[in-house]
Amino acid sequence: MHNYSDDNVLRGMVIENLTQRSDELFEVTENLAVVRMFLKDNCSSAEQLLRKKDSLGRTQSREEEAGSIRNIYDWLNKNGEVMSIGKISEYLKVHDNLDRDLLEQTQNCLDKSRNKENKISIEEAKSLARLDKKDQRKIREILDETGLDYKTKSKLVTQYLQSSDEIQEKVIDGDLNIEELEIQREVEKNKKQYDEATKSKDDKIKIIRTSEILPNVREEISKTTRELDRFFNKVRIVKFAKLSWGSNREKKDFRQFIDIALRKAENWVEELNRIQEEIEYEN
Repeated sequence: MHNYSDDNVLRGMVIENLTQRSDELFEVTENLAVVRMFLKDNCSSAEQLLRKKDSLGRTQSREEEAGSIRNIYDWLNKNGEVMSIGKISEYLKVHDNLDRDLLEQTQNCLDKSRNKENKISIEEAKSLARLDKKDQRKIREILDETGLDYKTKSKLVTQYLQSSDEIQEKVIDGDLNIEELEIQREVEKNKKQYDEATKSKDDKIKIIRTSEILPNVREEISKTTRELDRFFNKVRIVKFAKLSWGSNREKKDFRQFIDIALRKAENWVEELNRIQEEIEYEN
């Protein structure tokens, strides 16, 4: 018979849950939130962790808030490494900042045995948690429509957060393609510099002229053209390999992939034609 304290019982339960359900974000964040609440409500348990012995056997003390990330880390890893302090911080941010419905829809998308309909990956959830809760569902829908991988989506979230309120509002309202954020931010920056230059009498402020931008545009066009050529070659390879397709699922995925590319191409052509018309009109 063993006389286990509430502290020991909870630690055992949490460690078992974190070990067995490490790929279920909702379960992981809920367990860490329970630990945080327990430590806040049981200050004596938290305070005991502040007195630790160093390698020479000397007792060290430090002040630490009950329920803090460091406090949770010390409590959770008392008998061995269970989770890093970085992971604890990251998961609790998701728990506190991510829309509840989105959190419950999160799963490990590497697990092919699960039904992934209307599910989001753990990495996408971490990225969405950086946004205001009121915008998370809408941005998630917008990102899903792009068909991009989670790393590119995360990059777009970063660009969105770095954009002005006006640009963010255009994205939410559907007036601006989220994939054009970087271009739009550059346009806004150049316009601001131009406005400042035309209003100021200080000769040190330089107006950005077309001749200064054209070399960069020419380089980007050349690079994009080369990337498109490589893209088409890869698509042709998949097409020629159709005899090796193992299932109708692969064919369906390929058709969806082509549909996404076609929609993108149509948007590019439409935008380029519009710019071309504006240039002709100005002349």
